[in-house]
Amino acid sequence: MLSDQIRSAYAALHARHIIHNDVEPRHILLAKTGVKIIDFDRAKSMDDVGVRVVVGEGGGGREVEREREEVEREREEVERLIRRCGRG
Repeated sequence: MLSDQIRSAYAALHARHIIHNDVEPRHILLAKTGVKIIDFDRAKSMDDVGVRVVVGEGGGGREVEREREEVEREREEVERLIRRCGRG
């Protein structure tokens, strides 16, 4: 199902600690091999901005929690996009 492919594509980004930050239908391509996410102009890597740290190192738990919040926010945006497109 297309909606599962979209979820999976964003989950793959999140597994690599990347937040796309611009969830829009125009950034989703349907390729022969499946869904592709494009346009990473607004994307950010949690590793690059120093947000992802090991829990327990000098208050690092707050940064890890911030990453979880950003991933959850983007997952919610993906679900809204799927509902908006009528593919839930």
